[in-house]
Amino acid sequence: MKEILNEWKRFVNERTSASTEEKTIKLPRMHISEQWGTPGTEDRAIMEKFLGKIKGNSLGEKIASLESFVKDCNEQCVKSKDVGEILGSLVFLDSLAALMADFNESTGGFLFEALLSVLLGGDSMQVPTKGGKNTPIEDLLDADGQTPLSVKFFFGGKAKAGGSQYIGGSWNNLDSGIERFGQPITYIVVIKGRKSRAGPVLNVSFYSFTVGNDDYPGDFHVDEVGKHEDNPYGLGITEVKQTQFHLGTLDLGSREDVVKIAQKYVERLGVTLTSIYEEIEELSNNVSLYFLDAPEAKSAALKAQKNAQILKVKSDDLV
Repeated sequence: MKEILNEWKRFVNERTSASTEEKTIKLPRMHISEQWGTPGTEDRAIMEKFLGKIKGNSLGEKIASLESFVKDCNEQCVKSKDVGEILGSLVFLDSLAALMADFNESTGGFLFEALLSVLLGGDSMQVPTKGGKNTPIEDLLDADGQTPLSVKFFFGGKAKAGGSQYIGGSWNNLDSGIERFGQPITYIVVIKGRKSRAGPVLNVSFYSFTVGNDDYPGDFHVDEVGKHEDNPYGLGITEVKQTQFHLGTLDLGSREDVVKIAQKYVERLGVTLTSIYEEIEELSNNVSLYFLDAPEAKSAALKAQKNAQILKVKSDDLV
């Protein structure tokens, strides 16, 4: 987020007069944490304040909102966005870009589950696991705390370029999970698009479908996804890349690309943040007048109270 914050700071400083003291923007730099996947933790609560502002009641709606934020938002759309929604979207995109750039496949996938848990909100949580052959098929529980989700986060390029071609898993674990929850398992597949495994990520596509059995039918049968003697690979990626399963695609590359996305929202953020600083300055002046000239300066106290009320309203827009 450093580059984004510097851009905001530059904009605000340009809007302040040369005669006033330089003002700086103090915004949080998000520390990527596995605690995001655990409701009730401090790290989770902080991230929820931001990601909770992203529009949408379902994962599909939230991805659509982010997709629009990245590529479809024109000047009028930018002006209509709440500051909280802008910050929440930027925090998610920056965190996602960091997971793709700064971590290996295994660690990035695990931390992505935690990030996804925050985006889902509610009682969504990452399922603790010790690994081994009896590892639960579910990686997350949805916002209701009861719907099982299996998350796959990988590169989906051509096989010769190192891309994954199948979505698989233990047939026994998948079938037992379906029976244990009494419902199909929802798969969330996130495919990173790039020309080669070592190349930059060009986009991130989200897909969702269910896997059931004879008792609890889903979009696919457990025999099609779970690995077994007659199906040693699992479900082909081409079967997943169908319109009805596609939630959306974020045309997102490096963290520098996130900064470019942020730049079109800078003025909307800058105006709001500048007005907050101006209100803080006026509040400080009125408080000083009251204490210096009390009890004669009663009007300064009333003005300070009004400043505080306005400041609260404007500050609430940021989170």
